[in-house]
Amino acid sequence: MTLSLADVQVPLALFAEGIVGHPVMFEVLDDAEATWPWLPTDPARSVVTLPASLLVDDYRALVLHQLIALEDRAAGVEHERPLVPDHIDAALFAFVFATVEDARVDAVTRQRYPGAVRHLDTVLTAARRDLDSTGSAMLDGLHRYSLGDAAVEVSSAVREAVDAAARFDATAVDSHASAVALCELLQAGGPVAGDWNDELLHDVDDALALGDDGRGASLDPTATPTQVELSETAGGGQSAADMPPSGTTQGDNERDPIGGLQLPTFGGRGAGVDRRTFVYDEWDYRYSTHRRAWCRVIEEELDGDDHDFISDVRSRHMALRSQLRRTFAQLRPEDLVRVYRRIDGSELDIDGVIEAVVDRRTGAPADDRVHVRRDRAARDVATAFLVDLSASTSSPAVPPEPPEPLDPATIDPLDDPLSYAPMYPEPGERGEPERRVIDVAKDAVALMSDALHELGDLHAIYGFSGKGRDQVEFKIARDFDDRVSPRSWASIAAMKPLQYTRMGPAVRHATTKLSAQPARTRLLIVVSDGYPQDVDYGEDARDRDYGVHDTARALSDAADAGIDTFCITIDPAGHDYLRQMCAPDRYLVIDDVESLPEELARVYLRLSAR
Repeated sequence: MTLSLADVQVPLALFAEGIVGHPVMFEVLDDAEATWPWLPTDPARSVVTLPASLLVDDYRALVLHQLIALEDRAAGVEHERPLVPDHIDAALFAFVFATVEDARVDAVTRQRYPGAVRHLDTVLTAARRDLDSTGSAMLDGLHRYSLGDAAVEVSSAVREAVDAAARFDATAVDSHASAVALCELLQAGGPVAGDWNDELLHDVDDALALGDDGRGASLDPTATPTQVELSETAGGGQSAADMPPSGTTQGDNERDPIGGLQLPTFGGRGAGVDRRTFVYDEWDYRYSTHRRAWCRVIEEELDGDDHDFISDVRSRHMALRSQLRRTFAQLRPEDLVRVYRRIDGSELDIDGVIEAVVDRRTGAPADDRVHVRRDRAARDVATAFLVDLSASTSSPAVPPEPPEPLDPATIDPLDDPLSYAPMYPEPGERGEPERRVIDVAKDAVALMSDALHELGDLHAIYGFSGKGRDQVEFKIARDFDDRVSPRSWASIAAMKPLQYTRMGPAVRHATTKLSAQPARTRLLIVVSDGYPQDVDYGEDARDRDYGVHDTARALSDAADAGIDTFCITIDPAGHDYLRQMCAPDRYLVIDDVESLPEELARVYLRLSAR
């Protein structure tokens, strides 16, 4: 059965983490045929690349194959391979090396993971059946033999080179040596070396899709791929009926016939073990269809060092905190529930007593938990606070007052104010630091977390931002199963302004995390300071409609999943777009930023009391 990567990414992520012992980054390639031969694995990056839709068994085989290929680097035993000799063409060597290296990894898979052999054979059989000809009988034979086709006729030299690399104890260095030998054999086989080699390399370029159209990715094992692109029509994407009419355009990403997820360069940060990736669809209102696996959410836990943050918040908002504690104390359930099988209690559990008597008389160990206790019922509410971390949240919470106009009668026309140097306050006269929008938002969610901890309600605090559809950042300040500790408060303090406001994917990811909570009442409260926008959020970055419609669809999907949503914004123009995104009773526009903590508490009380 063909499944979308979005449907199986969670079990696949757990499968991959179980193999290597730490989270694995996923990236998306929407062309399933590009997996044959197996996708090239760059030893410099711990990333597993998968198509947007595939058979579920093929997904497992692809993940396992790439994890094994990355194992040398992860174990610290990856050796620097010798350079390709000058007399061997780099493109030919890239194809041959990838072919031989795939055969080596397949042999390692059979040796280490016998349970995966059946799935591997299914995948390889399909690959042999669907393999396109390169135009060269020698390359076709090499490729088919590497995929396990015993019926193919190849020379003894080809057989020996592949078999030498495909030992279960072989390394990438052995694959390199075998590839060099095979390339020399191929280049020596033509009647006129130069002409025959040019024709062969043309066939290799066609096989690898290394033409000028940008459709393929280099298989050079020493190169780092910079982009993997998605096909609009392959693997569960837009069908022909969904595509715009001939002559129309869809923006920069859509004008590219295979525009898709780009592989981000993380700079010095790297893809750490505390980062997980998820892919989500995006709603294109212009064609009333989803763009499949269009956005990638990168989830990362925040780690801060400001351990005085919560005490400062409590001090600044002492009156509001006291009010919240009194109000939330009234929400504590008064009903008592009977809890069975307890060590102590107000009455006996008859079933437990009977079982204990029977066990004692038969000589079996008896369970002493034979009482019934009456406990106060717990509130069944789980809430996710989703905080906008866009760059605009660095603006002052209270705009500076404009200077008073000067009296023209007192102005000396010969006195040029620009000729004077600026006057700075003395070190002891600077006063309190300027409070930003993000500072007020952090205070608000910290106060709520403090109060909800005492109330006993499950809650999580997330932040989101984005810079393009392939890098939607989802920061975890506090998750549902996190304990309250100095570290958790410092994580909230570590929230800071980042890039843009790609809200739709963040809402979808928060919905996924909320849906996993067993609570009867589940709330998603979004705190933002502007409309959804990003560098590629629609055909034109200045177009507000695309991001608004995508976010509206994400909120609607959350409601369909049984989650109550609410949006709070401090943008004075919020009514213009929020009325398109939410029902009238599902959003609030705040004029005074400093009132956010109090308004957030009111919203929570109203939603949780329903």
